[in-house]
Amino acid sequence: MEVLVVGGGPSGLVAAREASIYGVDVTLIEEDKEIGKPDHCAGLVSINGLEKILGNYENVILNKIKNVRIISPMGKIFEINLGKYKAAVIDREKFDLELMKRAEKIGVKILTNTCFNSSFKYKIMINAEGVKARICKKFGLEIPKSIPAIQYDIEVKNYENDLVEIYLGKWSPKFFIWTVPRDDCIRVGTASYDISNPLRLIQRFIEKNPHFRNKEVLRIRKKLYGKIVISGPVSNSSKNNIISVGDAAGFVKPTTGGGIVFGCYTAKIAGKIAALSIINNIKLSEFDRIWKKYYSLEFRKMQFIANIFRNMNEYELEKILYEMYKLGIFNELSSYDMDFQGELISRIIKSRLFIHGIHLIPRILKAYIFE
Repeated sequence: MEVLVVGGGPSGLVAAREASIYGVDVTLIEEDKEIGKPDHCAGLVSINGLEKILGNYENVILNKIKNVRIISPMGKIFEINLGKYKAAVIDREKFDLELMKRAEKIGVKILTNTCFNSSFKYKIMINAEGVKARICKKFGLEIPKSIPAIQYDIEVKNYENDLVEIYLGKWSPKFFIWTVPRDDCIRVGTASYDISNPLRLIQRFIEKNPHFRNKEVLRIRKKLYGKIVISGPVSNSSKNNIISVGDAAGFVKPTTGGGIVFGCYTAKIAGKIAALSIINNIKLSEFDRIWKKYYSLEFRKMQFIANIFRNMNEYELEKILYEMYKLGIFNELSSYDMDFQGELISRIIKSRLFIHGIHLIPRILKAYIFE
């Protein structure tokens, strides 16, 4: 084979299809028995991103989102009406199967229940194995930093199917707890820098958070364990004849841990470069040059604001949220792109709000140096 793609998630499927468009022989292997399973994703994706990835996306969504509720560390509630649907909750199995169908249609050979081993012969490998890092370790590729995460699918008596909630403060230090409406339940999740913490955090939240308890939990349907990349992209995602994409290369928003949209955008570039490397002998390092040209500044801005957030104490978070409310920034959210957050971050930096974060710069620099 000419191109071997390891991993059948969205990034792997998009990269495989893009490479196949250029006429090269592409095989994708996936270790699980079925594409799209198991589903470890919160499922919240921008509608703009969905349109660019799929075009017609209606058959893969569970709900559309136009309301956000932020609960501060002290329990103050900030209600944000986006005015229009800005995001959708997708059915990851249907989403992945749609990408698989499109990849197979263009000629990609897909093998499920298949792990990578030394018997595979290929000219170029696209590493889309996610956060497992087995390929990265085997071939000496950079590994993005990730932290353990957990999600519960919970049946509750009271919930709104167009509302996402974000809980800040002690419920999930340095991160946040999210609730996302599914078809007939909500998905509640968090991540933690302490490997033993996510389970304890989410259980305490469900049992003791006064706002969440108003939903009246009926039963916990499913528990999902995984990891979230927090470091942003690695410096060099290509080495020798291998390109890493998606979570394996850190193409995940450092602010939220969401990786579907940027994963797919950059995977499309990777697929093209892999094919052109075979056809025209283009260097794989071109992938790093191109994705950085289009997306590096966005990732740097998101990493900057994420570092500020993770270095704030509860009092500082409370003050920042109140200032954002007073400045009307919450009311402006509908005019900003959910994925390309740089414009919103620039707006925050240029406002008086940023003054409250100036004293955090020494701690942020320390985090950059030692994390």
